[in-house]
Amino acid sequence: MAERSRYKLLVECALILTSTVPPELPTELSLAVNNSLMNLQKLKIFCTEPFRIPSAGKIDYCCFDKTGTLTDEHLEFRGVAGIDKEDPLNVIDGPEVYMYDEHATHVMAGCHALTYYNKETIGDPMELEALYGIKWFFTHGDVAVSRLSDRRFIRVLQRFHFTSILSRMSTIVSLDIDDRHELLGLVKGAPEVIMKRLKSIPKHYQETYLNFASQGKRVISMAYKILPKTERDQIRHISRETVESELTFCGFLIFECPLKPDSKDGIESLIESSHKVIMITGDNPLTACEVASELGITSKPVLVLEKSEEKWIWVDLTSKASGNLQISSSNSTSHPLLEKNINQKFDLCVYGEGLTYVLSHPQCSKILPNVKVVARSSPENKSRVLTLLKSLGNTTLMCGDGTNDVGALKQAHVGVALLNNLPPPIEEEKETKKEKKELVPEDTGPKGTRAKRARVKHSEKPEKVIRVSK
Repeated sequence: MAERSRYKLLVECALILTSTVPPELPTELSLAVNNSLMNLQKLKIFCTEPFRIPSAGKIDYCCFDKTGTLTDEHLEFRGVAGIDKEDPLNVIDGPEVYMYDEHATHVMAGCHALTYYNKETIGDPMELEALYGIKWFFTHGDVAVSRLSDRRFIRVLQRFHFTSILSRMSTIVSLDIDDRHELLGLVKGAPEVIMKRLKSIPKHYQETYLNFASQGKRVISMAYKILPKTERDQIRHISRETVESELTFCGFLIFECPLKPDSKDGIESLIESSHKVIMITGDNPLTACEVASELGITSKPVLVLEKSEEKWIWVDLTSKASGNLQISSSNSTSHPLLEKNINQKFDLCVYGEGLTYVLSHPQCSKILPNVKVVARSSPENKSRVLTLLKSLGNTTLMCGDGTNDVGALKQAHVGVALLNNLPPPIEEEKETKKEKKELVPEDTGPKGTRAKRARVKHSEKPEKVIRVSK
């Protein structure tokens, strides 16, 4: 048998392949993508990378940020807890805080990243809520003034801004109350982080913040430190570590996190369509799990990954909320993190150091697809979670609204960034322009309104004369 020509063999293979793939397929795909783009624009969804649209039809995991995405970014200030000696769980209203602990008022008025621009105070809505809740206002020169007294001033001299790695921020301020002048270091941050920097921890500290966190409240710990009087030029040389050590506790800020109206319906529709939903947030695990329960992300008893005696174990969430860690009865194997079918009985939550441990150990990373809540997550860990889910062969979606979510949005197959301040639709802009034209004020001049005068002036222009030279 004569040897067949390789050229003819390749040509025949190419013919077989082209005959099985319709020639109209690339055109139909591009038309489908363009049609999807137009439909998304009608829903005020703008796609910057159209090649990701086909991936949106085969998503396995939907990951959501919490604050500003599932819950409203405008938190509701409830008051300050932990400053009533008789009842630490009593939440004191804003203006009354000064009578219980004056330094709690000073932290709310002076420890923030607000700025005064164009006769308006702008910045984090949570910090604005706290400032207005105690009846203070912020003005030019980085000065906060009490509305209840003209003789109380706080001037911010130095800021150490909040970072997700440190989970805290601090400021150096000068306090002027009547004839009293002091230099203070004001600090606020995550309760578990501030607790390690207090020179003495109140007995009720852990019980109080865990109680409010388990109710779904956002809890921020406040502390202060009296600094020695220093020349203005030398304040810049005071280190952050000096300001944020040997602190005195002065209360917990309590904020309500209301859900967005359409969050619950959206999550329910995703779960009903067999999508797996994960919440990835930088908030406290107790707060995150409570919100996840309200949305239906978790429906079983929740286990939290904790470190006990140099070992990582699953702990019941209710025992964590009470402060008494109890090992779940399911952890009977030598490797509790890798126990089979644990996700059939419980919903899992990892946070902080536990999350870092899971991400850094490949054998433990297999539990991540079964985790429902990821709390106390830094922006880098958010990106690593998405990368790990992708490496396991899953198609992922990430939905977020803040700068902390940018890395995770890029890592996901489909990234959805929420915009809170959208420009008005084009139709509304046209209607407003028409209304402005109709409301042109009349002119008492001989040629009527301004618009008429403009038209008359335009019509009075001399006609162009074209000369043709012989």
